[in-house]
Amino acid sequence: MTSMSILLLGSKGLLGQAFQSVANVMNIPLVALSRQEINIHSNAQIQVGLAPFSDAKTIINCAAFTQVDQAETAFDEATLSNETGVKYLSEYCRDHEIRLCHFSTDYVFNGQSSAPYSEDAPCDPINAYGRSKFLGEQALMATTSNFYLFRIQWLFGDHGPHFLSTMTRLANTQDSLSVVSDQWGSPSWSIDIAIAVLSMISINAPTGIYHLANQGYTTWYDLAKLIFQFQKINCPVHSILSHDYPRPAKRPLNGRLNTSRYHEVSSYAMPTWQDSVQSYLSIKRPEQLPYTIRERIATINTLKPYQ
Repeated sequence: MTSMSILLLGSKGLLGQAFQSVANVMNIPLVALSRQEINIHSNAQIQVGLAPFSDAKTIINCAAFTQVDQAETAFDEATLSNETGVKYLSEYCRDHEIRLCHFSTDYVFNGQSSAPYSEDAPCDPINAYGRSKFLGEQALMATTSNFYLFRIQWLFGDHGPHFLSTMTRLANTQDSLSVVSDQWGSPSWSIDIAIAVLSMISINAPTGIYHLANQGYTTWYDLAKLIFQFQKINCPVHSILSHDYPRPAKRPLNGRLNTSRYHEVSSYAMPTWQDSVQSYLSIKRPEQLPYTIRERIATINTLKPYQ
């Protein structure tokens, strides 16, 4: 393996697939393993399965339990992926002097703040999924200091369900839709997240916690309106409040993340959420994606080691 070699776990998911697409265009050596090849639930599997890759410089962990509502009744399963597996990986990376890149969520916050959350804001998750991710953060930080922890949110992209695909599907089967307008966050394209993270790794940016999302904030209601407007879908959208649409898992109203720390050190300025949503929706064929990635990485400053 080369000195820039990266090992990716959780290769089949939405984020894992994005990393592979971006690494291919950026010519970054990356070995991708699926859950079937390495199950982070098992410490024995980690020890044996990762042995051939012990000279990797960085492990990117995209393996996670992400079903927010399901976590309310499957908390043990959620923590197995989001806490226990993270602990095992952290111990392995510590023992083999490997940098670990891990992902968390805005759901570690209670959403009651009136301002975007900074990295050092107190965590206070209000649902089971958020608790499982917070426990994973604690396990990571208690085990190793050589880590990137990226809190991301409202992810969309290929190879997995998300709000954009759900809204488009529902618009084709219903006369109108009601969407909550009091939850705030930043829709984030998995491709932009992958470019940002790989750029950080490439320049050896300082380790630690970073908030990472496309720039700007919106609500689910306004996002739905943009989706339909851009695709010329004639489906009326009605604004409702969260208490009018109860879900098994309570959602934080303010999920806005302050990403200034990321932008202070990164060579890739995250595009606006509007740009990323429209860029994603403009891709009609798989072969178009590499061209879009090339256009986006062309905006990156020359990659140099962080000073």
